[in-house]
Amino acid sequence: MKIEIQKASNTYAYTLHAIGLASLLSELMGQRARLRDEGATISVFCDEGQPPDQWHPPSPGFLFIWRSSKDGPRPNGQTIDYETQQKIAEGAVAG
Repeated sequence: MKIEIQKASNTYAYTLHAIGLASLLSELMGQRARLRDEGATISVFCDEGQPPDQWHPPSPGFLFIWRSSKDGPRPNGQTIDYETQQKIAEGAVAG
């Protein structure tokens, strides 16, 4: 699979777009994606792998900031316990 991202200007926006797309494809397909700057475009390459109905659900790409006093039960997945981290920063709890 090859996806081309057209560069309309000489900024990092297109590079960031390509990096994000490569990261998403890698996560969905369970394979490594590769990038190549081809002058007017940036190409994202990923080997043909599983069909889309077998792709892995992507993570949100960031940690969920959880506050037990407001958010209820801790959700599944990667979270940051905001209140505990705040206490650690204040020196009230050993990290």
